[in-house]
Amino acid sequence: MTQSSSSHPHPMISVVTVNYNTAHHVLRSLETLSVDTHPRIAQAMIIDNASSDDSREQLSHLRGKVQIEWNQHNIGFGRANNQAIEQVESAYVCLVNPDVRLTDKSLTTMAEYLDAHPDVAGVGCAMVSRDGEVAAESFRYEPTKTASIAKYLHVPKGIRRVLGMPDYYMDLDALKDQSEPVAVDILSGACMVMRVEAFREVGGFDPDFFLYWEDTDLSVRLRQKGWALHVLPSVEAIHFKTSSQSRQSLQFWLQFGRSMGLYFKKRSHSST
Repeated sequence: MTQSSSSHPHPMISVVTVNYNTAHHVLRSLETLSVDTHPRIAQAMIIDNASSDDSREQLSHLRGKVQIEWNQHNIGFGRANNQAIEQVESAYVCLVNPDVRLTDKSLTTMAEYLDAHPDVAGVGCAMVSRDGEVAAESFRYEPTKTASIAKYLHVPKGIRRVLGMPDYYMDLDALKDQSEPVAVDILSGACMVMRVEAFREVGGFDPDFFLYWEDTDLSVRLRQKGWALHVLPSVEAIHFKTSSQSRQSLQFWLQFGRSMGLYFKKRSHSST
């Protein structure tokens, strides 16, 4: 479905979700967004990264605005998103992880914010836990190598502060009663609405990042091009954090560490 094929007066949105063994979450996410009835959603593209569970059985029945592509191999998170966004004809794209619950009304609010702010490339929201606690990663500064290594090594926040180490999370206490949009350095790839024009201008996600840090890299390149990135504290999405890699697993930390190293290697090369 193309942008011009809709009679809706505002730019249309394509929803993109990358699935890897999380089909039940994909179904819930699409339901929460009211994909088939939302007037601004042109399509929902699901890229399945060679899931090894019953994802094909659970998702193959989807019709209407939903399109599914089945990859033969797991090509990574960023590359799979690129695969989808290369094909969309809408003006905006909503990137949403399967384990994130973004409501149709919240999506509309985020899209309307882009409508009114042409200098903003992408907009995020406050991601909250099931208990309603706002996740620190919703509001991020550009990470320094020192802050990132300290976090990776689980250096307690109190010690980091005593040693004067910078943090790449904004002060949530200071933002607690904030209702106005917040300019951030980094948008979370778990949930954002972005201008397709801006995404394509910088070449999309760097395919060298298999998983993690690709959103940080993308955000930095967007800001280097003069685009702004904002988060709407008044808009919330529940993040269940039930990704295919447990954050407590060795696999998670190895992949996170590899991507972190790649990010700072690329940043050092780009600044020389």
